[in-house]
Amino acid sequence: AAAKRIACAVGGACGMAMIFDAPIGGILYMFEEVSAHCWPMELTFRAFAGTTICALLSRAMLNLCGTDTKAFVLYEWSPQRHPWDWWDLPVMVLIAGVLGPFSAVHTRICLQVGSFRQSAMKALSRFQPYAKVVEAIVFAAICATVCSLTALVGRCEPLRPGDSPELVRYNCEVGYYNPVASLLLTTSEGAVNLLFSRRDEGVIHPMNAMLALCAYTSLNIGLTGVPAPSGNFTGTMLIGGLVGRILGAIAAGVKLDASGIAASGVYAMVGSAAMLCGFKRMSLAVVWFVSIASNDFNIVPPLMLSVVVSMVTARLCKERGYDEEQVLRRNVPFLDAEPPECMREMRAFDLCDPLPAEARLAPEATTRAVSLALRRRDQLELPVIRDGGICIGFTTRGRLEAVLKACARIPVDLGSLDPVVGASAEASEAEGEMERFVSDSLATSIGQLPPSAKLPVGRLVDPVPYTILEDMSAPRCYALFAKAGVSTASVVTESGEFQGMIT
Repeated sequence: AAAKRIACAVGGACGMAMIFDAPIGGILYMFEEVSAHCWPMELTFRAFAGTTICALLSRAMLNLCGTDTKAFVLYEWSPQRHPWDWWDLPVMVLIAGVLGPFSAVHTRICLQVGSFRQSAMKALSRFQPYAKVVEAIVFAAICATVCSLTALVGRCEPLRPGDSPELVRYNCEVGYYNPVASLLLTTSEGAVNLLFSRRDEGVIHPMNAMLALCAYTSLNIGLTGVPAPSGNFTGTMLIGGLVGRILGAIAAGVKLDASGIAASGVYAMVGSAAMLCGFKRMSLAVVWFVSIASNDFNIVPPLMLSVVVSMVTARLCKERGYDEEQVLRRNVPFLDAEPPECMREMRAFDLCDPLPAEARLAPEATTRAVSLALRRRDQLELPVIRDGGICIGFTTRGRLEAVLKACARIPVDLGSLDPVVGASAEASEAEGEMERFVSDSLATSIGQLPPSAKLPVGRLVDPVPYTILEDMSAPRCYALFAKAGVSTASVVTESGEFQGMIT
């Protein structure tokens, strides 16, 4: 399980590093996604090495194809010595203050749509997987129709020398472009690049951006839960960029002296950071990705300010972000960083799992004892206890089942395992009794073993279990599981006698 978690974290970091050509950003993203108390120290270097190799390989492969990473990632190159001024900060705070609550409402609606779609798919379970296939096709048709019809409302504008190649002609004549189509009938990355541009002032009129915002936001919400590969990272950036561009253009229109107003692309970056922060509840990774996409670290201070304002206002409207809500709704087991209030006055002994007598195994247990223990489906790990009530370690269901099956296949003299095997009638009766206790999946595989045969269970344990005194406070025990990664611990008395286990 630990290896899988590390592999997932490194893989996620590499994926985000490739999208933005930002290896460090990928590490920061997974660090905030996983949370600090679940991030082992050695994982930092593994993620660092993985994203480094990933970035170098992708660059080498693209160079062999005659292109580079900047043609495929979010990237806008418009160097400015002073991309923002003090007069711009109130407008940026306003953008973040609007997008914080908006991102919380957007999250709430997305979750409701996802729940409704999940309930509908359960009602159509007998028609699966065809119902999901039809749903994905229908929604794709809706997306194409809405974007195409909305783009027809846009008015054609003449192309100017040096305009962005991201502009889409659509239904316009040669030498003209459709601003709404340039935002909707392209990839989300291309639309974000267009919004972030500080060279194309006036290319996207606020009304055109508003049309694109209404259409894209509606489709983005409706996309939640559709059984098709999709992401919400760049889509959320696009929504925030549209709002930032609209409010920035309005601010520029009402200000008489426009010398203090930043380029509309800067406001789009601030909007993207604010929306993404409110939706994902991240800070460091958001600022890093947007600043890398703009290729200008001078805008880091206003980005950080917008993230702070957005995070505070979003939490006032909704406590958790989209990812956290998904974890809770799917019942993914996890532990919060801090223990709940109900544990403050509890002891370690109060946290022990219910442990029936048949779930406790001796270092040399009989086949019947092992089969009885395996019948406890709720026990994933089983304590092995020697004389004196001393726990020597824990073994797993998988190990015990594997040993039973392996021993059943070995052609040995069963009489050497147990001297009472010679009594055929008694052995036959005992085997029949054993088959009533074990599951059907194991009955055929261990049918050759008599119930009194001894198995070396002591060799299957993790020999050094974590040990906790029964009087230790529950919050201290909780920290071992939540922050140190302990999965099973043995609760003992001061003399070392086994009292129970905590998982």
